Amino acid sequence: MKTLAIAAALAAQPAPVPPPQCVPQADVADMALYYLPAIYRTVAEKCRAALPADAYLVTGASAYFDRIAAQRDSRWPGARRAFVKIIGTSELPKEVTDESLRSLSDAMLAAKLSADLKTEHCSTIDEYAELLAPLPPENMAKVVALTGALATKDDKKGKSRLAICSDSGR
Repeated sequence: MKTLAIAAALAAQPAPVPPPQCVPQADVADMALYYLPAIYRTVAEKCRAALPADAYLVTGASAYFDRIAAQRDSRWPGARRAFVKIIGTSELPKEVTDESLRSLSDAMLAAKLSADLKTEHCSTIDEYAELLAPLPPENMAKVVALTGALATKDDKKGKSRLAICSDSGR
């Protein structure tokens, strides 16, 4: 009877959370280029009132993000691979079309960013965006991927849902 109770207690324990799947830097870079136009719109909208009228996000960033938006469709395959790994699955139901996944992921990102963005960070984000603007979009995306890899490399607490690996998959 005691053995049965112990077995039942063990079975009731939640399964350990598996480590996040490794996302190659190239897919993270594609994800950055795919989502940056939507991120820009969300950040600019939320930060508009917190920034001075001559802030880069208010006056000059739209041209840069329009250039990035021109590459958005071609970056979807890598962004999709990264998104699917980040949400913790290797396969989606066949009913989930690419178009519906794009719409869903765009909406999720905008909602999460809008909810989490603190307006006291707007001036730093504005400065960061202005500093990255002279870079070609591919270089900026690589900076984002490398920064993310560095930020998640020593995640000892397991809080990150993202593990970025080198392009070779290691």
